[in-house]
Amino acid sequence: MVRFGPVRLGAAGVLFAGLLLGALDPDIGPAVPAGLSVLGPALYVYTVGLEAGPAFFRELRRNWP
Repeated sequence: MVRFGPVRLGAAGVLFAGLLLGALDPDIGPAVPAGLSVLGPALYVYTVGLEAGPAFFRELRRNWP
């Protein structure tokens, strides 16, 4: 969970933080190593999984035949 004062952002906080950093310096793209550019989307997918995972498996167990 990302906190900015009274505002708390869940998994979307990672996406917004990346967008904010990218907007601060448009010339940062060429300076970032190739493997590091994959880290942002990977962290976003990971945090979405952490947030949605328990509810997904709870519903899956409940609806399992």
